[in-house]
Amino acid sequence: MPRKLVVTLCSLLVVAAMGVGALLISLLSDLPQLSGMHDYRPPVISKVYDRNGELIARFFKQRRTVVPREQMPDRLVKAFLAAEDADFYEHSGVDLSGLLAAVLTEIKHQLLGSARRGGSTITQQTAKTFLLTPEQTYDRKIKEMVLAWKIEQAFTKDEILFLYLNQIYFGNGAYGVEEAAQTYFGKHVGELTLAECAVLASIPKSPNRINPIYNPNRTLERRAYVLQQMEKRGFAPPDEVAEAMKAPLLRERPPAEYLNRTPYYAEDIRQHLIGKYGEEMVYQQGLVAYAAVDARMDVAAHRALRQGLAEADKRMGYRGPLMRLDADVRRNFLTAVQQEMEDRLPRDPVERAQLVWDLSRVDPKVAERSPQEAAEQVRLAHKDPGSLVGVVVVKVDSAADTVTVDLGTTRGTMEFSTMKWARANRYGDLGPTPRDPADVLQEGDVVLVRLLEDKASKGAATGLLVALEQYPRVQGAVVAVEPETRRVRAMVGGWDFARSSFDRATMARRQPGSAFKPFIYAAAIQSRVVTPASILVDAPKVFADKGAGRDWKPENSDGRFRGDIRLRECLTHSVNICSITLVESLTPEKVVELATRVGLGEKWPMNLTLALGTGEVTPLKLANAYATFADEGRYGEPVIVEKVKTVDGTVLEEADVRKVDVLDPATAYVTLSMMQSVVESGTAWRIKELGRPVAGKTGTTNDARDAWFVGCVPGLCTAVYVGMDNHEPMGPQEAGGRAAAPVFLEFYRTILQGAPIREFPVPEGVEHHEVDPRTGLLAAEGQTDALREVFISGTAPTERAVPAEDRPPDDWREGDL
Repeated sequence: MPRKLVVTLCSLLVVAAMGVGALLISLLSDLPQLSGMHDYRPPVISKVYDRNGELIARFFKQRRTVVPREQMPDRLVKAFLAAEDADFYEHSGVDLSGLLAAVLTEIKHQLLGSARRGGSTITQQTAKTFLLTPEQTYDRKIKEMVLAWKIEQAFTKDEILFLYLNQIYFGNGAYGVEEAAQTYFGKHVGELTLAECAVLASIPKSPNRINPIYNPNRTLERRAYVLQQMEKRGFAPPDEVAEAMKAPLLRERPPAEYLNRTPYYAEDIRQHLIGKYGEEMVYQQGLVAYAAVDARMDVAAHRALRQGLAEADKRMGYRGPLMRLDADVRRNFLTAVQQEMEDRLPRDPVERAQLVWDLSRVDPKVAERSPQEAAEQVRLAHKDPGSLVGVVVVKVDSAADTVTVDLGTTRGTMEFSTMKWARANRYGDLGPTPRDPADVLQEGDVVLVRLLEDKASKGAATGLLVALEQYPRVQGAVVAVEPETRRVRAMVGGWDFARSSFDRATMARRQPGSAFKPFIYAAAIQSRVVTPASILVDAPKVFADKGAGRDWKPENSDGRFRGDIRLRECLTHSVNICSITLVESLTPEKVVELATRVGLGEKWPMNLTLALGTGEVTPLKLANAYATFADEGRYGEPVIVEKVKTVDGTVLEEADVRKVDVLDPATAYVTLSMMQSVVESGTAWRIKELGRPVAGKTGTTNDARDAWFVGCVPGLCTAVYVGMDNHEPMGPQEAGGRAAAPVFLEFYRTILQGAPIREFPVPEGVEHHEVDPRTGLLAAEGQTDALREVFISGTAPTERAVPAEDRPPDDWREGDL
């Protein structure tokens, strides 16, 4: 070779080397530092627990729970090595053989367009995840390799695995192996089987495409590959691999029983934490909050409220189907849905049979415009009794009194008996009771149904039994407070948090109506103006209302007047005239003073309409005010948050209830006693079914815009509110005893099942006497119709009633009974 050519080639090589060197210097001059990896503090979850230690809520930027390397089972680590980097413990950050294969594959890709192959080690992926962007460029790849080498010098192999396995994303919002284990299998990472470990190792390659929930078939293929690699590398014995190959992808995994099942309560906790500690602390640094809620109780309250709201809403008629599609639109839409479901439904026939489609979230306009886009709005739902799903009516059989509906994976039968409630609602007016399924539904309707029973599972051919439903317009709230501790054990603010996050338990200010009356009676009893045996006159009367500056001639809600009536009966039957008489005697100021002291606020009308509960109050405040009666006259602020700690255990706050005496214990007990009569023989008679002492009061405002029942058993006081968000009337048939009391009854029937019957404790300063029901005086000797009445000591009447045989014929005037 000529000397000149050699010199030229050498010069070119030197220039090239200098260029490569300059490029490397440029690339490596701004390499990220490893300091953040040494002090690994990723965003972690804030967790909320109920009174029994049940996990009920999590707040996070990234849903991650960091676990030490020693808590990760060996089979999990080996699954990841088999899937990603089998020679992890041998190389120094870069696998040269794997890198060479990746380079050759890249050349082939550039020349022929063949598929690419990754050559990154776990250390390189750690460098990319922590320190670099995900873009696929040669510059980034060079930086990744250099950083991998530096990481290997700074950390042990197990420390690298700790960082990698806690940081990576697993789909469905789960970061790190612990949250992935909880998300897909409902268990801690240390409890995973070999098959489950292989599934987790399959996901990070492509979390959106290889996903056990949304892409089960692709995940099974990837799991098989990981298991084969584990056997090939000697990471797992053949018999265990063979067993893991046959394991179902996702078993029925019991999630945390109450996680995300107390949404209104959890939202109040979230707002409290953010308001006090800021979003960064809540979403990234992690807090541990202990709520006063009893999750079992809250779930029971939500179930009872949903049942009560559905029943009240059905009494207002049927508002029609979710969608009514013409034949062509329906055909195109259902074809698109079937194609979409085939991609998302599992292949396993057993798993497939557990699911049905739900069309309730499909936008009718989208269905007409773009069937494929509408099909993507369809979700899959488990075939659980009680579930609400949207389905298509495919046949209306008037002769058989049935309707057939399509649920995607099966057909369902709706019997006419489940839709007789569906009187057409036309601008608030109800049509006639339907006599035929065709009066309600027609083919092509998309309707909401409740799943009842799977007849197919019992060998019949009728498939699922379903019942017609509709999402209620009427809303409500339930709040349960423990009087002695003031812990709020349940707080539900509506039908469905996902459909409306407005918390009616804490935010809806509504008129309590007659549910306010017990505070009027308590003020009167404590002032010694009256006793439960005092006689008031229930008759037409014009009141000079100085506060309102006008005369007022009120009526009772039922339009009747009862003449002379004992105070207990006044409250039992919610007689308006009695309450107005008491407010007039006490003065509105005196009543508002008591209302303020029990936490109901000062914004109440300073006139006689106060007797009808014309101020405004939230269900939480009203429930807590009633708890004062059950707590022997003591008032304390309600407690929602028990304690808040940092993840390292530092206590940031802890509840401390300070109580004040508002009523003397005897007054509180006498008022409770009168409220028991409301249940035993008054407007809340439905509650008698509980078969235990309950003290409470119904409330209904004008035109039934608001309906209430607030009641206490020993140890728990609960307010139930039902009404329209826009204050529309619910209809003349609705009242507190009909709309709200059944919710209370169903709630307490659930939570008190098997509990011993308790009486309200009798405080000192109370005495009982037999009284004459007509005059309220002490009963005559041997009087057979005498009633046992309760009094604050020293306030009982001293005069005895005239014996029946000595009583003149006109001694008692019944009035308008």
